[in-house]
Amino acid sequence: LGAGVGLCFYFANSIGAAMYIIGTVEAWEVAQPNAQLMTAGDINNIRVTGYVILAFCIAAVAGGMRYVVRLGTTFLFIVFGVILSMYIGCFTGPTSFSDINLPDLAVGISAEVDALRGSGWRSQYKGLSMENLRENWSPNYDATQHAYPGDTIQYDFVQFLALWFPACTGIMAGANRSADLADAKASIPKGTLFAQLSTSIVYLSFTVIYGMAASRPLLLHDRFFAASSAWPHPAIVIYGVMASTIGAALAS
Repeated sequence: LGAGVGLCFYFANSIGAAMYIIGTVEAWEVAQPNAQLMTAGDINNIRVTGYVILAFCIAAVAGGMRYVVRLGTTFLFIVFGVILSMYIGCFTGPTSFSDINLPDLAVGISAEVDALRGSGWRSQYKGLSMENLRENWSPNYDATQHAYPGDTIQYDFVQFLALWFPACTGIMAGANRSADLADAKASIPKGTLFAQLSTSIVYLSFTVIYGMAASRPLLLHDRFFAASSAWPHPAIVIYGVMASTIGAALAS
């Protein structure tokens, strides 16, 4: 039984690390689209840049777990700052730096989308609105989105759950570092339960707050609304996501 669980856990961590690295690459493409090894958005650019990041992670782990732990602690405090920036941005509204993250391929496809570009959605911001929450409350899996024009998959609840699920695997980070804990038997259950509770509160609260802060078209068409709505600058969230995903990959 132990071997079976350990094998599944090993494969889950391997796949999780790959997804974290892809997340880092996607954030890097948004942050610096003109500084890519290849063309931003190209699958080969994701592969090549991902291998570079993987090489960095391997070097960090090979150098010793103490360095990984130090980096993980640094990334943790960065994540705290990013979450705070995201919360404040939802309450204060978009700043002069805010802009919808829409790929060039989506420009001109829809007048509704073009109206959100530039200062468009800043002028439409109403604060946390119950009207937006009612509009976003029910599911609409068939709604047209222009954030990723090449994605023509018809999603349903199970597929969305599969996309969201990796975000919940970070609660096992304590178990991954059990050898570094002074009292693993006592620390892992408490740490795992605390991680589950705190992350659930953060995820669920952002679900409600984003649903109140933006209309459904904006949430559908913006590739990175968490950054677009961040205070005081979108770059805080973009680079913060890079730090958090690299940290998660190292922990895996």
